[in-house]
Amino acid sequence: MARSAGLDDQTTELARRIAGLGDDEKAGVYRMSWWSERMLGWAMSHPSFKTQLFRFVDVFPATTNDGDVLRHLREYFDAGDAPKLVDLSVGLADHLPGGGHLSASVARRNIGRMAQQFIVGSSPSEAAESLHRLWRSGSAFTVDLLGEKTVTEDEADRYAARVAELLDALVTATARWAPDDHLDRDDFGPLPRANVSLKPTALASLYAPLTAEEGIAQAKARLRPILRSARDRGAFVYFDMEQYDVKGLTLRLFTELLDEPELTGLQAGVVIQAYLKDSLDDLARIVAWSSFRSTPVTVRLVKGAYWDAETVQAAAEGWPSPVFARKEETDANYERCTRLLHDHHGEVRAA
Repeated sequence: MARSAGLDDQTTELARRIAGLGDDEKAGVYRMSWWSERMLGWAMSHPSFKTQLFRFVDVFPATTNDGDVLRHLREYFDAGDAPKLVDLSVGLADHLPGGGHLSASVARRNIGRMAQQFIVGSSPSEAAESLHRLWRSGSAFTVDLLGEKTVTEDEADRYAARVAELLDALVTATARWAPDDHLDRDDFGPLPRANVSLKPTALASLYAPLTAEEGIAQAKARLRPILRSARDRGAFVYFDMEQYDVKGLTLRLFTELLDEPELTGLQAGVVIQAYLKDSLDDLARIVAWSSFRSTPVTVRLVKGAYWDAETVQAAAEGWPSPVFARKEETDANYERCTRLLHDHHGEVRAA
């Protein structure tokens, strides 16, 4: 108990120091316009508005003109708990000459600003420049390509080619960066600078529970060349976790590939979503499996990003929900998972 109390005291002191460092500076994700800052702030405290906001951001690139933007603004935000700022924007379109163009321009500009907080570039070379700035500021990274589940083999081939191109560009660019002991190694040893995250559902057109064997075979065939390249060139690869219905497939894909003799030395990781009720059990199995590897795998523990979709689908199908219903339950499970990672440090890496 004394050891635990000492650790708690150290953790509390570290948290205070971090908070103190941030007193005079806003978090980087909120260094944007007044409008964008308040949109995100409102979204974090109003779940239904958050859902509508990100749906609007998702559909926005497909809008064709100012009228189309305004129509979507009205459809997504006319009702519910949208802030008055959005109501004002829509009202301008109705009551001022040129108001429609003004409202659409404001939406277009601020969505661009929001996107810039999370998108580092439109090409591998552009991304490398942005990531170099992050590196110089003392931050490491993982890069995820925009794209979701594929439905054709041609789409899957294109996604795999894009991942390979990104990996090559990052390895080439990061080799020229100045060393940073804080980022280049941990207590296990050297850490790869080039780090990519990939979506298994984008690598196979049949990646689904009813076609599991075919989907996993497709994904393995496209992944092996990428993973060999990462192994040979000293890069890191994360397997992203997506919807619950493919969670088991992704864990199986990850462990089976890394059990192949040619990939035993690969530095790779997987994502565990703490809002899933069975995530602690999944994490325990990953830890036990990793303990027998010469190169421990890394686990990136997250809360989860598909809560709305998982809840709605489970209710529609009459299934038990795979996610915790309340945020405090997710928070408690996140802490349990963190403790498990801490207790097995050395058998597994925590991102």
